[in-house]
Amino acid sequence: MESIPLIRSNDFRKNEESRYSKEKVPFLFENWKADKIELPAEVKPALWGVAGGAVAAIVIGFTWGGWVTGGTSETRAVDRAESAVVAARTLICVDNFRHSPDAEANLASLTKIDSYDRHTFIEKGGWATMPGSKEPDQAVARACAAVLVP
Repeated sequence: MESIPLIRSNDFRKNEESRYSKEKVPFLFENWKADKIELPAEVKPALWGVAGGAVAAIVIGFTWGGWVTGGTSETRAVDRAESAVVAARTLICVDNFRHSPDAEANLASLTKIDSYDRHTFIEKGGWATMPGSKEPDQAVARACAAVLVP
């Protein structure tokens, strides 16, 4: 009985006179007949049905099912976090405004200012400047003005 040498992947790339051709080592190639694969007639429609169902599931899921991509969910999470921070800081701003000297006079002045420009009054008064920061937060000032003058 003759021993069979180990086959390396680059050995198959040699020309037809290679030691490992179909004629010399037929057992390696006897189950590999890609040009003669025959599928039952029912398989082709079934595969098309699976592909169509996958596409339909993706379209329905993203359109009506509420599915979102990772980027969209990240954007939404950041927006919600920023909204929560503004909501918490708005309470600080309102408290600072109400406990400031001349709070009644400032509130009367705030109500006389147009609604689109009230946040600048809050910013200039320093009530929207949070502890530890040097600049007033415009989003907090807008929310603070909306709470103080509904």
